[in-house]
Amino acid sequence: MKVSVIIPTRNRLPFLREAVASVQVQGYLNWEAIIIDDASADGTWEWLASLRDPRIQAFRMEEHRERSAARNRGLRAAQGERVLFLDDDDRLEAQALLHLSTALDQHPDAIAAVGGRLDFDDRGTRHKCGLFRWRVKRVFWLDVLLGFVPGQVEALIQRAAIVSVGGWNESLSVGEDHDLWLRLARVGPVVITPGIVLHLRMHAGQTRFTVARHVEQQFRTEFVSRLPLGERTLGERLHQAQRAAIGGSIAFSRGRCRRACAFFLDSILKAPRSLISPVSGPALLSLLARSALGMVCGRRGMVFFSKLKARLRSNSYFGNCPYYVAEPSDARIKAQREGKGLPVAPRPR
Repeated sequence: MKVSVIIPTRNRLPFLREAVASVQVQGYLNWEAIIIDDASADGTWEWLASLRDPRIQAFRMEEHRERSAARNRGLRAAQGERVLFLDDDDRLEAQALLHLSTALDQHPDAIAAVGGRLDFDDRGTRHKCGLFRWRVKRVFWLDVLLGFVPGQVEALIQRAAIVSVGGWNESLSVGEDHDLWLRLARVGPVVITPGIVLHLRMHAGQTRFTVARHVEQQFRTEFVSRLPLGERTLGERLHQAQRAAIGGSIAFSRGRCRRACAFFLDSILKAPRSLISPVSGPALLSLLARSALGMVCGRRGMVFFSKLKARLRSNSYFGNCPYYVAEPSDARIKAQREGKGLPVAPRPR
C-alpha cells in the first residue's frame, strides 16, 4: 500500500536536505514524496529541480501561503492511500513508515497510527517523547480533549479520513494541528504504537507554545459545544481537566510546586477517567509526582535532580546521535523501483 510523505517547505534548504534524505532511506519501499515549495527564496526550488529520484514530486507556490495551504496542496497531489506530513526541519526514523504501516495493517478500522519522537537540538540535547509500552487502539477524541495532540509528523493517516474532514484549515498558522486532530479523532479510532518514528529538531524560529495556547483553547471550547448532548457533559469535564493540568504545568515551570500539585489533583478530580488512559494517565501522574517531589526537596533539590537527569541522558544511547543524510545512489533508486529488497540504513549510534 503506497504511502505519500508530504513535505511543505520555505527557506530551510539545509534542513530540507536532511528531511528528504530521511525519507529516501526508509525500510518501507512503497512510498512517494510530495514536496511543496512555499515560495522559497534560498535556492530550494533549484535544488528540488535537480533531484533525480522519480519517487519525488515537487511543486512550487508562487506566493507565500503558509504551511496549511502547502499541506493541502500536497494532499491533492498525493496518490497514496495513507499520508504522513513531514516538516522540513525534522527527520524520520529509518523504519518509521514500516512501523506505522504495520500498525495500520493490523487495525484496518483505525484512521491513523501514532508513534513516539526524539526531540533534539544542535547543542546535543536529546529527549524522548510520546513513548508507550504497548500498542493500543483508542477512541482518540477523549485524549485529544485532555491535551494529547500528536504532531502530524508522528502520525500516518488514512488519506480518506483526512479528506473527509476537509483537510487542513488554511486560515490557521498556529495551532492548526489541534484543530485538525479535534475534527479527525471523531472519524474513528487511532492506534498508539511504541517506538520512535520521528527526530524533531528544536531550533530558533519555531512557534512559541504560549502564542498558540489561547487559540488551542478556543478550538476545544468550540469542539465541546458541538458534541452531541449525550457526550457534552463528559467533554466539558475533560476540557476543564485539561485546563487545570495546563495551570499545573505553568506553576511547576515557575517553581511553585505546591500550587502545581493542587492544579494536578484538581484535574484528576474533574476527570478521574484520565488516570486509566494509557496516553494521558502516565503523563499526568508523572507531573503530579514531580510536583510533590519539588514540595519535599525544594528548588535546590529540583535543580540537582534536573542536572542529574541531564547527565544520565548525555551518557545514554541518545546522548550522541549522528544521522545518515547521504542521498541514495542511482543503483539504489533503480533497485527500489524494480521492487528489490535493499539493506536499510543503519540506526543512528
